[in-house]
Amino acid sequence: MITISKARVTNKDIATLTKGRGSLVRNVLTASLPVSLAIGVATWLVSRSLPTAFFVGSALFLPSTLSNVSFFREVTKRSESADEYVEEIVVSAQIVVEVEHFGSHGPAWVFLGEDGQALLLVGQWLLRKKNFPSLDFSVYRWADSGDPIRMKSRGKRVRPESSNARFEADFRMSDIEVFQATYDTLQDDLRTAFGRKR
Repeated sequence: MITISKARVTNKDIATLTKGRGSLVRNVLTASLPVSLAIGVATWLVSRSLPTAFFVGSALFLPSTLSNVSFFREVTKRSESADEYVEEIVVSAQIVVEVEHFGSHGPAWVFLGEDGQALLLVGQWLLRKKNFPSLDFSVYRWADSGDPIRMKSRGKRVRPESSNARFEADFRMSDIEVFQATYDTLQDDLRTAFGRKR
């Protein structure tokens, strides 16, 4: 069984979003400003032109600062939001099947439920969870973008079943997709759900 429900944004979700991103002030003071000043000074040493050095330094500083401001505005917006920003997908699967993926985009696993529902998970973010894949877990994603946030496993780790299913060049999908599939028709089901001609 695979069910999708809205979930409240939690501190864990925000911590996952900002992990490794520091804070706005820290990023500006320890990255954007020093790098821009160093490049500006180097430009002045080469050109001996203060306007040119100021222009080059500013051209680096402003986009970096604006990018940080935009990111942390989004973090604030999500942290202050109501329930609509996070989806929880609760999975109780019968089997997990490995799908041949493209290059470094994997792994790619399809979790098949008894009712014909299936969940496709794709990406190296899956390797961060030690006791995964399992047949009983929840995965959380941002409702607006579909991007994964975090995962909570309730079952023991299992080995994915092998299959002949593979991604095709015209497939278009995100890292988390719910669709209809069975083990015997998996390749056709993937093609129907994610092929460009669908």
